[in-house]
Amino acid sequence: MNTLVDNVVSGMGGMPPYGLCMDCNAEQFRQLIRFMATPAEAEGQ
Repeated sequence: MNTLVDNVVSGMGGMPPYGLCMDCNAEQFRQLIRFMATPAEAEGQ
């Protein structure tokens, strides 16, 4: 998690620092990463 957040804050490759969200903080990025890493529920369950 720390590496992912560091990459978002510092920028990586073609991605700009903070993903151009200068109002976002590290905790918000952690929450977003957790959300994106959580599998979606299968349809019809």
